[in-house]
Amino acid sequence: PRRSMLRRVENLSLFIAGLCVGSLAVHFYVARIVKKWTDAKWALSTPFAYWGTLVVSALLRVALVVAFFGSFKACGEFLKLNGVTQEMRRMVGGTDRYAHKYYLEQRPLFFQNTSDFTLRRSWSAIGYPSADATWEELLTFRVQRMAELLERENTLDFLIEKDKCYMYDFFKSQAIPYVDILSFSSNIDAVIGSVRALLASDLNTTAAAAPYPPSTSAISRDMAKKLRAASQGAAAGGRLATPSSREVYIKACHLTQGSDNGTLRVIMSEATDSTMEEVSEWVRTKFRQKPSDFWRPWSKEMNKLLAVIRPGVMIQRAFDGPNGDAIGLLPKPIEAKVEVLWGRAYLAFLHDYKVFALRNGQLEKYQGISGNVQHIPVFPQELAWVADEQHDYLTPVFELAELVARRVGIEQIRVDIFIRPGQPKSPVVNEISLASGVLYRFHAPYLARLWVEGYQLRGTAPRPHPVPHSTTFWFAFVMVIFALIAGSVFVMAGMALHAANRLVEVIMYKKITGGPTAVGTGLAQLMVQLPVLHRYLARKAEKAR
Repeated sequence: PRRSMLRRVENLSLFIAGLCVGSLAVHFYVARIVKKWTDAKWALSTPFAYWGTLVVSALLRVALVVAFFGSFKACGEFLKLNGVTQEMRRMVGGTDRYAHKYYLEQRPLFFQNTSDFTLRRSWSAIGYPSADATWEELLTFRVQRMAELLERENTLDFLIEKDKCYMYDFFKSQAIPYVDILSFSSNIDAVIGSVRALLASDLNTTAAAAPYPPSTSAISRDMAKKLRAASQGAAAGGRLATPSSREVYIKACHLTQGSDNGTLRVIMSEATDSTMEEVSEWVRTKFRQKPSDFWRPWSKEMNKLLAVIRPGVMIQRAFDGPNGDAIGLLPKPIEAKVEVLWGRAYLAFLHDYKVFALRNGQLEKYQGISGNVQHIPVFPQELAWVADEQHDYLTPVFELAELVARRVGIEQIRVDIFIRPGQPKSPVVNEISLASGVLYRFHAPYLARLWVEGYQLRGTAPRPHPVPHSTTFWFAFVMVIFALIAGSVFVMAGMALHAANRLVEVIMYKKITGGPTAVGTGLAQLMVQLPVLHRYLARKAEKAR
C-alpha cells in the first residue's frame, strides 16, 4: 500500500520543519556554552588548539541538535505514530520488499475462512475511515470512534484495556493464563491492609513451583546448561535468575499509560520499617492521580475515555520466570508483543531486543545503517532458540494471542505475552493494547491493509469521519517555509555579525579579552575566521593581557 503523494509530502514536510525548528532552538542555548570553549585562554594558545576547539564545538552542536530532536517526546511520538520514519527510509533508499513478500505469504491464511472469527457488535460499530487508511490513522480513528460511542451510547468496551482490574477479571473469567493476582480493590484502606498482610506473611507457601530444572528435551543443550547453572547458583544462595516468590507488583488499575508510572515493585524479603510507609504514600498518591495520555495523535479523545475510569489498585505476583538473564539475556521477562488481526496472529515483536518474530519462523532485527535506513534485517543469534522448529516457542505464543482476540471479539488487538525459556508450552498473558505505539516499520502498511481488507470482505463500507490528522498539508508546508526562511536569516545574520565583529577588532585594535565568540554556526566560523586572522588576534590578545 502506498500513500498518496500529498500525504507523503506532508509527512516529509513535518520531518524537515521539526528538524529546522529544533536546530534553531538548540543553537540559541548551546551557543552560550560553546562561547566559553572558544573564549578560553587555552583555545588561543596554538592554531591547532583553536581549530580543534571549533571542530569539537561544532560536533557538540550537531549531537545536541540530534539528541534534542530525537528525545523531545512530543515530536518523537508524533513522528513515530504518523509514519514519517517510514517515509524517510524510503526517501534515503529503504525498501519494503521483505515486508511485502511476507504479506503475500500470510494474506491467504487470514481470509480463507472468515467464519472462524466472530466480530463483537460493539467493535464492529467502530469500522474504518477509508480504504487507503494507514496503520496510524486506523488506530487514531478507533480511539475517536470509541470516544464518540462513549458519549452517544455509553459504550464501555474500552475498559478491557484501560482498566487493568477489568482486564484481569476478564482473563480469569475466560480461563486465559496470566500472572497470579493476589488482590483487587477500589478502596485505599483495603489495598494498604492487603500490603500490610503480605509483608507479615510468607508468600512462599502459595508460590508456584519453580521452573528449574527444565526438561532438556524442550530446549537446546546450551540453554539447558545455562538454566541448570542458574538453578544451582540460586540453591547455593546466589542471585536468582527467576524473580523471588516474595516479589510483588502493586499496580494502579486506572493508570495504564507508561508515563503515569502506575506500577510499584516491592521485594518483600527486603522490606524495612519504612517500606509500609512508602507503599501507603504511593497508593494514596496514585488513587488521587488522574490518568492522561499525552503526545499522541489521539490524546484528546483518549483522555475522554480515561476520565470515566474508576480508580483501583491490584497486587500481582511477579512472573515466576525464568527471566532472560537465566540464558545470558536481559534480567527481565522475555515478552512478545503479538499483533492479531481478524483472529489470526500476524507477527510478534520482542520489544526489549527489537526483534520481529514472524509466522514463518523468521526473526528480523534492524540495526546499524543497513537496518535503520535501508530496512535490511539480520538474524539475531541470541534469540535463535525462539524460532527453533524442534522446540517451537512461537506457535504456543501465537495461539494464546489468537485465543485472547477471539474471546474479546475484536478485529485488531495487541497481546503481550511472557515466554518461559525451557517451557515452550506455557506462555502467559501480561496485558493487551487497543492503541499500540509499537513502530512496526514497513510491516505497518501491510498490517493496515489486512485490517481494512477484513472489513471489505464483510461488505463494510468506510464511515465518514474527519481525517485523523493533527495537521494538514498546507499547514505543514507553511511550517517548512517559515523554518527555512528563519534558518536562512539566522545563519546569514550570524555570519554577517561575526565578520563585522572581527573586522572592527582588526581595524580599531580593540582590546580582546578572549577568543572568537560563538555567534553563528560552526560552518560560519570556519568560513570567516582564517588562520592568519586568528594568529593576528591571538597576538593582540596576548599583548592586551
